Amino acid sequence: MKARYACDYFQLDIAGLTQLPAGITPLSPDVLAGAEKAMKARFASKKVGFYDWPAEYPAQDLELLEKSARKLENQYEGGLMIGIGGSYLGGRALIDAVAEPRVEFPLFWLSNVDPSAIARVERQLGTRQVATVIMSKSGGTTETLAGFFYFSGRLPTDGYMVITDPQNGYLRKVATENGWLSLSIPQNIGGRFSVLTSVGLFPARLAGIDPRRVLQGAQAVRKWLESCSPTENPAYLLAQYLYLWDSQGYKNQYLMPYWENMQLFADWFVQLWGESLGKRLAADASKAVAPTPVGALGSTDQHSLLQLFQEGPRDKVVGFIDVAGQSAASGGTVPKPAFDPLEHKTLCGQSFVRLSHLACVATQKSLSEGGVPTYRLILPTLTPEAMGALFFFYETACAFAGELYKVNAFDQPGVESTKRLWLQSLSQV
Repeated sequence: MKARYACDYFQLDIAGLTQLPAGITPLSPDVLAGAEKAMKARFASKKVGFYDWPAEYPAQDLELLEKSARKLENQYEGGLMIGIGGSYLGGRALIDAVAEPRVEFPLFWLSNVDPSAIARVERQLGTRQVATVIMSKSGGTTETLAGFFYFSGRLPTDGYMVITDPQNGYLRKVATENGWLSLSIPQNIGGRFSVLTSVGLFPARLAGIDPRRVLQGAQAVRKWLESCSPTENPAYLLAQYLYLWDSQGYKNQYLMPYWENMQLFADWFVQLWGESLGKRLAADASKAVAPTPVGALGSTDQHSLLQLFQEGPRDKVVGFIDVAGQSAASGGTVPKPAFDPLEHKTLCGQSFVRLSHLACVATQKSLSEGGVPTYRLILPTLTPEAMGALFFFYETACAFAGELYKVNAFDQPGVESTKRLWLQSLSQV
């Protein structure tokens, strides 16, 4: 088995995961093939649509997305994005990673409804007349509707864009009744798997990202994974090794990008992994499974978490995202200061790209030598294609992990019960 796997947009190095505890061996080819068969059966049933979506995105939907984006750009001074969870994290993570702020059309985000969040958006908007993009798969997300209702009185109704279920839910109903602009999230793609639908790609387009480039990266990775056997499929291997380490008590699984603009991608991973895999077994509801995903940021969190990783309880796996090939000129270099740098003169002339890369490599090496299981994703550069590839890769790994854990990775009964209780409490006097 190889330790490193590469596609056009990233490499996966799993060498740090393959040194399993004594007596633990990789899953057999039959087990992997069986998990793949079960996963592919979900896709074939059309009840789970994310896997085929990048190649099947209707051309007319992309045309409508583009036409709607141009209309809003021509009429307004920016956009207010209202959404939470899967209707927020993926699109925002994509934009943070690869888009430069658009001075002529800034985006403002509301993803919570505490008073400070509302006040922050009010300050940011000032007197601007902005388009309002309301995103909710169910069409009835409490936080999203509360924020929308609050700002609806001060923002023009012909600038509303609703992104929701194609047929059902409150937002679909009112959008249809009022003739608002709208786009659809496919019914068979859940919120946390929806970043490559209009809920992620429309905000990205408003931020200046070509949706076709994002889909191109996802399509390329799907083709790559489809060409691999179950025993050599990189998404399956990552899922397998994280599953095996979890079975040995390594319950806390960190993802630690080494570029600040990838921090929200780690948050997106936390939702994807936690909401998809944190379940009770259908065969035995008394048993709960799955690891605890955690986001971290390098090198910032080296100074808060590294001691814990190195000498704390052996219950952690750490994954790194390293942007190793970005042009050094894109990030600048450390100049020689006006004073003598003395023993720190080796910093002078170093590119910040290289500093970040070497920090990532050194941290991983240190942890691996200390017996902490690690893996690393290496990106030559951050592009829309690379982000589409990463999103699709982790979604596939998560779907496969669900079969290993023997849970349905595509429902969220624990979340639904909380929503129901919250709504009940709102109706009480």
